[in-house]
Amino acid sequence: MKYPFKIKYNPKIDRGIEKYFQKAYDINSKYFKMNLPNFKIKIWYSREEFNKHLRFPKNSKFHANSGMKSTDPMDVMSPSTLKEENNWFGQTFFQKLLIHEFCHRFFFQKWDVMFPLWIIEGIACIIAKQERELYHRNKNREIQPLSKIHNLRDWYKYNNYWQAYSMTKFLITKYKKYKLEQLLNLSLIHISEPTRPLYISYAVFCLK
Repeated sequence: MKYPFKIKYNPKIDRGIEKYFQKAYDINSKYFKMNLPNFKIKIWYSREEFNKHLRFPKNSKFHANSGMKSTDPMDVMSPSTLKEENNWFGQTFFQKLLIHEFCHRFFFQKWDVMFPLWIIEGIACIIAKQERELYHRNKNREIQPLSKIHNLRDWYKYNNYWQAYSMTKFLITKYKKYKLEQLLNLSLIHISEPTRPLYISYAVFCLK
């Protein structure tokens, strides 16, 4: 199979890394029943350069950036560098990370909306099967109002992946995947604007 992406990386450091990206693509392509246009992927070996390039804060610990559009470049920290930062980091975590990031690209290609972010992140966590990691990372498991995890600015502040996963999982379990997609289709017209963050908090009732 010919994949729509090209990876720029150091083969001496990350030999065989292509298979992780290919698997992430295949899983999302099957879930969304679609393919993506061509795009580029760059592997970074310096946390400082990665953060500077993406204009992240110097102390940011993000592992990857999928881009805002399906044709944007994807930036990913090298697994070898992430291993140096976190001794618990392994191949399974890296694979799930890529599945999560590819999900964002497929999502934006299908719906072209950035809101509500809790559903976008929730779907990515579900497809990547990150429940165990989220459970241990969020021991307090605080619940935020949906208006606080709706847009990008507030998401960076709260980063409540566990809540996003739990609520999206509930919606899919109770109302099925196609109902959630109906809600997202409605959001293209009615509730995608960042100036209307509260609407999506109540739009879940439309699922009934």
